[in-house]
Amino acid sequence: MATEKIEDLLNQPSVKFAGRMKEAWRTLQTTFGKDERYWKLYDNDKLRQMQEQVSRLIAECEKELEERPSPPGLNSIADNWQNDLTFVNKRIAELIADKS
Repeated sequence: MATEKIEDLLNQPSVKFAGRMKEAWRTLQTTFGKDERYWKLYDNDKLRQMQEQVSRLIAECEKELEERPSPPGLNSIADNWQNDLTFVNKRIAELIADKS
């Protein structure tokens, strides 16, 4: 019975979404580095490539929020990912602007 409850929990759309996002973020970090110390070393083409991938993840968050909106006054997993990824995308844009 406890195993069934765990399986039910793991099959919830929001939990599956969180797993996909975590894996996508891990892949992004493996490809581009974990933080700005690495990103500063890249040329604008590589930064734009990273920005495109982050934008795709933001779009996935928006799609998730359309399908399953956050409860009023609360942030869902998709809200949190969207906010964090938007911050990262803005920071990448700043790095591109600094190099231009």
